[in-house]
Amino acid sequence: MSLLQSLTFANTTKKAETTLPNLVLRRKMAATLAEQIEGAKAELAGQLYVREKQKWMPAENGGKELRVVQSSFRKFWFLDTQGKVLIEAVIHWRKAEHNGW
Repeated sequence: MSLLQSLTFANTTKKAETTLPNLVLRRKMAATLAEQIEGAKAELAGQLYVREKQKWMPAENGGKELRVVQSSFRKFWFLDTQGKVLIEAVIHWRKAEHNGW
């Protein structure tokens, strides 16, 4: 837990959040974790969590229309023997390449 406590916040621009690869991955990871927490809360409440996304589908008149469809959802959490909810996050690291050294 000491690694998480040593992290700090920094200000970024809107453009940097969409162009810098590390910030894009950070945003995706934060969104995924928030979605997993929603799913875990729904399961604890005894409800079914369904992930939905918007998708362009062909319409009957030959055009396209935006529809809400169900999407697959893999849960990252599990219950331990004491009944606590634990989230298992696996991060796949790539070898970093740097030409400046």
